[in-house]
Order: sequence, then C-alpha cells, then structure tokens
Amino acid sequence: MKPILVLCPAFPKSGTTSLYYALGETKQFTTSILKESHYLWRILRNKTMVYGSDDGWTREKLHKNVIWEIKRFSMWQKELPVWEFIELLHSFVYDPANYDKYIRYHSCLGNLSMDFSLQNFDLSDKELNEVKKVLDDYFDIRTVICLREPKDWVESCYRNGITLESDNYNYEHVVEKYSKRWPTLVVKMEDFEHNIVDVINEFFDCKIDDDWRIGHHNKTDDTKYPKIKITERMERKIKENREFYDSSKTAIVSNYYFL
Repeated sequence: MKPILVLCPAFPKSGTTSLYYALGETKQFTTSILKESHYLWRILRNKTMVYGSDDGWTREKLHKNVIWEIKRFSMWQKELPVWEFIELLHSFVYDPANYDKYIRYHSCLGNLSMDFSLQNFDLSDKELNEVKKVLDDYFDIRTVICLREPKDWVESCYRNGITLESDNYNYEHVVEKYSKRWPTLVVKMEDFEHNIVDVINEFFDCKIDDDWRIGHHNKTDDTKYPKIKITERMERKIKENREFYDSSKTAIVSNYYFL
C-alpha cells in the first residue's frame, strides 16, 4: 500500500496554516521541515528559493526546524540511517530541486506526510499531469483545498500584501483541476468551528478523536490595519468566486462533483 501524501494547494489566508498544525497535532499526520517548501513549483518552474532569507522566515527559525526534524526522525524512523536523512534534509532545503529528492524526503516522513505549498494553486494542467505521472507511482495523493468567504478572503489577502493578480486565484478552477486528478476534500473556513472529524477521517482513512478541533494560527489582526477600500479588481475577484463558494460545502469531491 502506497503512503498517503497530502497536498494543499490553496488558498492563502483561508485557514491553511491552522489546518496544517491541527492535523499535525493529531500525531497521525506528519508535518514537514517547511509548511510551504514550494518544492514542486521549484522543479516545474526551475526556480531557486533561499529559505531563511526573508523577514517572515528567518534562517534561525529554519535551523530550529532542521534540528527538530532530525530529532524526530531519529526517534521513529529505522529504515534509513540518520546520517543519510541529514544529508537528504540538507539537500532538500538548499540544493536544486528534483523529483527524486521530493519522493525520498516524503517517503521518509511516512504515511500522511503533508505538503501545504500554496504556490501549487498556480500550476497548469500540463504541469499537474507531469506531477501525477511521476508521483502516483509512489504516493496515494489526496488534496485538500481551503475556501474562505470571498469578501473576507480578498480583504485579508490585501492586508497581507497578497494582491491576487493571477487569474488562477479562482475557487472553481483550482478545485476542478485538482479533483479531476486526485481525490479532493474541500474545507470551508467557516466550518473550522464545527465538528468536521467525520469527513476528515473518511477522506484520509485515519482515526482522529471526536473532540479534535482546528485552532487559529497566523490570524491577521484586523484592528492593526485601516479599513480596506474595495477596488474594482477586488470586487471582480469577490464576484467571480461568490457563486461557487455559496454553492459549496465542506465535502469530498470526485471528478468535480460533490458527493
């Protein structure tokens, strides 16, 4: 049986960080060295990223995560010598990206390893076909897509410097292109306060306790920002996602149809 690899390609400021850490706290899902390594994007777009070079992700924080990753691996992984994992981890973070390293790294993390790289929303059909062709031989890929009420989402993105200029910031199109390739779970951020354990357990074949809830991580403090003036661009983005959001629910998607 192939290990489940969890991909979350979308959307920013829609609760992905909260979901990521809540799943990791169950001990059934495995967090990775970086919530958003953008590794597939690096492979497909031939991009180089210097982790730890920006204000939001300091090199000190990165090194702390590296140390924690090595300690965790040494406690429960026996199939690969720790020194080999250290070399793999260093290569995964700092060296040019390729599929072999991505496969080896997430295979080492075991079942329900998570890659919440939100740049993956922008991958084209051709690029996703390549990902599917390569990774499906090694992983049972399941995708989860977080949606937020469109007006709240657009305003939060702009407050955080995310201008949503790409046409690919489209709820319906992203759900469609992922769900026609892999089993997909849509989670509406408004349902974080409710009990969605049953649909999580069903989708990921796991056994999370009934009292599990999604907390709040990386939440924007709206009081620190001036009131957002809705521009024409923002209004278009709200409008184009409104109908799909209102007609959606937290549910498993198959071939673009809610079950």
